[in-house]
Amino acid sequence: MGMPVRIDVELYEQAKARAQAEQLTDRHTPSPDQSVIAQLIQSGAYERHIRRVRRANETKRAVLIEAIQKFLPKRVEVEGTASGLHIVVWLEDFQIEDEPNLIARAKAIGIGIWCITPLYSAGDKLRRKKCAGLVMGYAGLTPTEIKKGVARLAQAIQQN
Repeated sequence: MGMPVRIDVELYEQAKARAQAEQLTDRHTPSPDQSVIAQLIQSGAYERHIRRVRRANETKRAVLIEAIQKFLPKRVEVEGTASGLHIVVWLEDFQIEDEPNLIARAKAIGIGIWCITPLYSAGDKLRRKKCAGLVMGYAGLTPTEIKKGVARLAQAIQQN
């Protein structure tokens, strides 16, 4: 009878050691990565990178807002412009049910946007606006691409 207890203790110790090893490897950034990040921070390169990217995204956001004002219908409300890499555009002349059709028309002409409805976990209950809403990202685009994209999106919206 003493043998099974010993095996159980050995298995328990092995499992415990494996769990500890997994915890160490899964919860921490690998040492070479940490070393590189530390060097970037110490040299000031990381802070310069963050400032450069922030300025670039601020410019892109301003271009997007300007293009929306220029090309999209007048009954549009823009939210989320203070920060982040996406904005929400509420199209007050369109119903929530129009979103999938708008998205499909936009994608058909090469515009990647998303409707906002799936982002509401409680459906329409917590939704402030009862019109179509689009989520527009801009970080991966150039200012020229943003302008062209919004102009093409306006064409898709006008097809309704």
